[in-house]
Amino acid sequence: MGLEGVTAVVVVGDKDGTLHLSGRSRDDRVHMGRALDAAVGDLPNASAGGHARMGGGRVPPAVQADGTREVTAPRGEELESRLFDAMDGEIQ
Repeated sequence: MGLEGVTAVVVVGDKDGTLHLSGRSRDDRVHMGRALDAAVGDLPNASAGGHARMGGGRVPPAVQADGTREVTAPRGEELESRLFDAMDGEIQ
């Protein structure tokens, strides 16, 4: 579905504590692979990247010494802010 003025989109999902990201862009100013990497690249165990028009990433939970998993990825407004800042080029 096309929405007027929307040129880039990121979909986020959570499965068993792992945050999955998938992004697409039609805007030449937004390199989606770099934007996703910038948004989550500083998080423990995170990986993201891709191409100018599409990218993806994941942030798994941290595994503690006792085998428990601790969800470390930002959620909600914090994640939204990271994604918008990265797509605006404010973080690299």
